[in-house]
Amino acid sequence: MQDNLPEISPVARAYAEALLDVAQNTGQLDDVAADIAALKALRAAASDITKFLKAASISTEEKLHILRETLEPLLNPLTMRTIESMARRDRLELLHDLVDAFDAQMEERKNRIRVELSVPQPVSSEDHARLEQAMSGKLGKQVVLRTIQKPELIGGGQLRIDDLLIDGSIRYRLEQMRRHMREKILSTPGEQNMITV
Repeated sequence: MQDNLPEISPVARAYAEALLDVAQNTGQLDDVAADIAALKALRAAASDITKFLKAASISTEEKLHILRETLEPLLNPLTMRTIESMARRDRLELLHDLVDAFDAQMEERKNRIRVELSVPQPVSSEDHARLEQAMSGKLGKQVVLRTIQKPELIGGGQLRIDDLLIDGSIRYRLEQMRRHMREKILSTPGEQNMITV
């Protein structure tokens, strides 16, 4: 997964589910999963691909032509047909979401769930294993935990499970306190001009 698990488009989820179902039903799941891994690696290695997919100055036909030239010899025909289908509906910008949605659905079918924990300090391998085990017990699925160091959180942490974000960071709590104080001060008559929060 990416540094932050993004909101995945429902349209990309539908494409991913259809691709996964057809691949599984036709015995091509391993090949298609390898294609998805290759597309993920391409995204990581070539950051310009996102700009290319979203570029309004390049026509969809031109994008598809370039993708066919570069990817068709490497990808399973089922994967390539999915990309072509997305292009016909002018949805190539959702290709990254398709990759993430496919991975998430594969994990779901294996009764695994990816969880991302952002913390200000590094997590030891012992703590990482302990956290994975504890979360697996709570969620009833095998947790695949990814930790990200974010010093700006100050303390505590942020936990992302699918589209759910649980923010227990000190930074978030300070922001809540500031917002609460501002609301209280602004709601008190005569106090508005005295204090700036």
